[in-house]
Parts: sequence; structure tokens; C-alpha cells
Amino acid sequence: MSFCIAFLVGHKILALAAPIENLNQHIQLQKLSEDPVWKALLQLSRNSPQIHDPNFYISQSYKSSYFELTSFLDALHAPDAKATACRFPARYFWLKKKLPLHDIDLNQCEGLFEFITRAPLETASVVFATENLAQPASMMGHIFFKFGGTNSNNIYVEHVISFFTDLNDINFPKLIIQSLLTGKRGLYALSPYEQTRVHYLYEEQRNLWEYRLNLSEDEKIFLHYYFYELKDVSFTYYFHLFNCGTLVKNILAILHPELLDDWSLWVTPLDVARLLDQPSYVEKQVVQASSRWKIKALNESLSLDSSEEAKIEHRNFAELNFEKKNQKNQFLSFELALAYNDYSYEKDQITKADWNLNRQLLITKKDKILPYGQLDISNYKKPSATIQDSQIFISGLESANSFISQAEPKDRILLVGFLPASHTLFEDNTQYQNESELKIGEVTLSYKPLTQQVELNSFVLYSAISLQPSDPYTGGLSGLFRLGVEPKKQDNLGFKKSFFLEGGLGQTFRLLHDIDLFYLAKIGAESETEAYLAFAPQFGLIVREVFNMKTLFSVEHEFRLNRASYLSQSVTQVYNARRFSIAIQFNQYEKKARRPDDMTPENFSQNFVATYKLFF
Repeated sequence: MSFCIAFLVGHKILALAAPIENLNQHIQLQKLSEDPVWKALLQLSRNSPQIHDPNFYISQSYKSSYFELTSFLDALHAPDAKATACRFPARYFWLKKKLPLHDIDLNQCEGLFEFITRAPLETASVVFATENLAQPASMMGHIFFKFGGTNSNNIYVEHVISFFTDLNDINFPKLIIQSLLTGKRGLYALSPYEQTRVHYLYEEQRNLWEYRLNLSEDEKIFLHYYFYELKDVSFTYYFHLFNCGTLVKNILAILHPELLDDWSLWVTPLDVARLLDQPSYVEKQVVQASSRWKIKALNESLSLDSSEEAKIEHRNFAELNFEKKNQKNQFLSFELALAYNDYSYEKDQITKADWNLNRQLLITKKDKILPYGQLDISNYKKPSATIQDSQIFISGLESANSFISQAEPKDRILLVGFLPASHTLFEDNTQYQNESELKIGEVTLSYKPLTQQVELNSFVLYSAISLQPSDPYTGGLSGLFRLGVEPKKQDNLGFKKSFFLEGGLGQTFRLLHDIDLFYLAKIGAESETEAYLAFAPQFGLIVREVFNMKTLFSVEHEFRLNRASYLSQSVTQVYNARRFSIAIQFNQYEKKARRPDDMTPENFSQNFVATYKLFF
């Protein structure tokens, strides 16, 4: 809403520096302080500040959006008004359109002028970097701003503004606890785009999805000024409360305040990519695919015989012809060879001269097949098409073991859970390049009808699983890391809540397009009344079926140090829709004695679980 805060006495306008004595003026200022754009400028979430740096607020200590507004207006009528406008140019720019403020030439602000001339903004984009296939912790991706223009030297330059934290701590449990519970120091970086592009595309082998923003000239100026306001701000980074996705969404809200109405408990980079994938916000979408990603995607789509595969693997590109294939598959086969040539150079396996020679040879051969052919991946495995990150679920569990007599009732439990982010192996992962799981802060409560008890069943602080199919060109390991509290098997084959920390490595093989076979060698520590170590090899099969169904088979043999071992088998059938999924799981556990004469018929139990999940 646009209005002027002033009133006439004898045809003269009273300055805003005067005390607010008029009730109507007070009401108008109150309304202005509630404007969603003003709240977005202050980085508020449900009227609470998300940035606690006193330098970000004119009042030093944030009290309310109204107090911040009136304090800002007072400062604009003080002797150092220019310094205030230069410090907060975006706020001044926006308020100048709402109120009859004194004219201040922002081009006279030395620091601001240097910023906008060295890093000009004629076009602006939001860029989403997809997950790194080798790092399960990157599954939600990273998101940042890119902008470009002609600088004072008449050279077109591109820069990025990124919000992040240091995630290179080798103490992974400490990193998880800090980023989820205590917070980590947030970092703001302005850097050349090419440097960032090389880092993500070549060093980390992540795809870049660029969403070119649809902006008016005033919106470009407004956004540019706001980037400057944020440049010296410190903030506390949390995976779940305040991350790069939160900041990017909040900044976009100064242009599109309706984004603040899209309430979610947890804003992830993927959430922002989903929000942006519509014409009202974006005028153009560009995708840059990493060479490793293209290799895996093309290798999955093609069926090469062993001799063709060996020629590419050993870079005998001069011998490639693919004459037996149809035109489309010939084209894709040469694209695979080009991608592997790029990957070999990026990983320092060949020299630049060899890379260039190979490239010219392959392009010449490819152009003979389809001179104007291009590889289009703009609708293939789109980040915006992934399922929502948050979910609630209800499970009914029925279990029994041989210690329970036939006269006794089976153990029936109702489970209710909440996963703030992000997804599990059971869900539709087709928009990712591999089957994966990322759980952050999953909480499950249990209710036992027989005893009418409600208690915490499990709390998974962090769980990351990446089942990356191995290929002959780039290899690829699968991995797992989990931390939390959940029920663990006991000697009597019952379950008891236990702290656990486990990790594992293995491999995944894509037998067919929709069938993955994997194994993981897991090692972990658990603690009930006393701590112990366990080693557990696991083998599994994942089948992606028609009508969005999925079946998972798993066999695991857990060896506990100085204790008995346990053989677990499970099968899960899942139906996945866009907003919900239904799963039925059958588990069977068998206790293996350390000596054959210890075996008894009481070493067997099983349970049945039916689960309904809702995504939001």
C-alpha cells in the first residue's frame, strides 16, 4: 500500500522529524511498519528477527518493525542523514517511494558507488547447485545469487553473492551437532562467477540450474542496494533454521513479498528452486551439467558392448564409429565420449593439448551424424520436480517373537512421526541421479494401546545414505552415515532405545534401468546400559516399478563385539504419489548363537509395519 505520511497546516507540510502527535499519522506509520516488504528488508520471520547482528538495525537492538521504522525516519532527519541512507540504501530507496523524504543522492555514497560500479547489476539470477554425488551431506544442494553487467572499465563482469558456512570439519559428528543445535558462523561472499562456476561444475562435479529473474529497472536497483546492505552482516548458520535457502528466499521477498506467505517450517535450497520454477518470477532457465553427471546419465541411457565401452574408457576415440546404432544412439554415444574426455581433463588425467585434440576429433565425428544436434537436459531430473522436503507419517506396527506364548496378545504399536527434511530411500527419488536418503531431525512417538503409554520412539539427528551406481568411467562409492537414538535389537529379540553412531561404504550396481543392487559394509557404536561396537554387512535390491511403485529387499548380518549376532531380512512395498506415499514392510529377525549348541527355537521374531506419509 502506498501513501504519504504528512499533514497540512496553513498549506505547509510538517516534517517527519517532528514528534508523532497526530493519531492518524501514527496509524499510517504502524501500517507501513507492517508492510511485508519492510519486514523482508529487516529479515523477519513471523515478526522475529533472523539476523541478530546489531549493525543490521538502525536501533542497534531490534525491538519491533515499528520501532525500527520510526528510528530510521528519525535518523534521516538527523545531521548525519546521508550516512544513514548510505548505510541502508535499500531501505531508503523503498521508503522514498512511500514517504516525502529529503532527497539524498546515493551516488555520493563512496562505498556504495564502488560496490555498484565494480559489481554492476544489469541482469540477476538465482543459481541452484545440485547435490555432489560423492557427498551425501550435499543432497539438498546449494543456492546463491548471480548478477552481471558492464563495469566502469567497460568490461562485462559477473559476480555471485553466496551465504554459507564452513562444512569442511573432519569431525563429522561435531559438525552435525553444531549446524543443527548450537549454530555455526555464517559467511557472506562476493566473488567472481567464473571462480564459483569452476568450483561447482568441475571440482565438485555438480550441475548448475540458473533461474534468470524477471526484473524491472527499479527492482534491479532495489536488489543491488540490498546486496550492499548485507555485505558486512554476521549471522548464525543452522541447517534447519537459517541457511542459504532461507536467506535467498528472504531476499527475493523484498521483490515478491507473497513468498513470505509460502510458510514452511524448514526452508531448503530445493524449496527455493521449486518456488522459482514459474514464469512470473523467471524469464529464462539455463542448465549447465557436470561431465560426471552427463557420463552417468548417458551411460544409463545407452547399452554399449564391451569393445565400445573399452574404447571410451581407454580414450581410443579415433577408433569409435558406432555404425550399428541408430542415429540418436550414435549421437548420444559420442556425447558420452565427449563427457568422459572433459572429465579426464578436469581430473588431471590428460593434458589440455590431449583434451583439445580429442574434442576436435569427437565433434567432427558427431557433426557428421547430426550437425545441429544438441543435448537438452532442461526437463531431465529437475530439482523443482523433487518431492517436498517435510513430511509427517503414521505407522501401525504389529510384532511377535517366540518368547510370547500363543495365549498372549501380539505387541501392537502406533507410531506418529515428523521429518522436517528431507527424504528417505522408500520415496520417489527419480529426480535424483541415484537412490538416496537424507534425514535431519526426524522424531517418532509411539503409542501402545495395551498399556496406553506414549513415549519417544526414536530421534534421528542425521542420516545420509547415497547409493550411487558405479560405472566403468568414473567409478563411484556408496556411503552411509547415521546419528541418533532409536530402538535396537536385544538378546531376547525385543527392542530397546539406544544411542547409535554408524557409517559405512560399499558399491551400487545398476543391473537394469530400474533395478539397483547394492552392498554396504557398516560399522557403528551403540549404547544401551553399556557401549559396544558392531559390524554389519548389508545387501539390498531396489526395484522401481510402474505406477510410481517401488520395492526394496534387504538382508543384514550384524555382528556385535563379544555378543551374539543377528540376521535381519526385510521387504518393503511402496506406492508414491506427489503429496503422499503408502508403504507396507515385513521384517524378520533371527538371533545367531556363537556356538551351534547354543541354538534354540526361541531365536526368531518378526514384525509387520504399515505406513502412511504426507508430504508438505
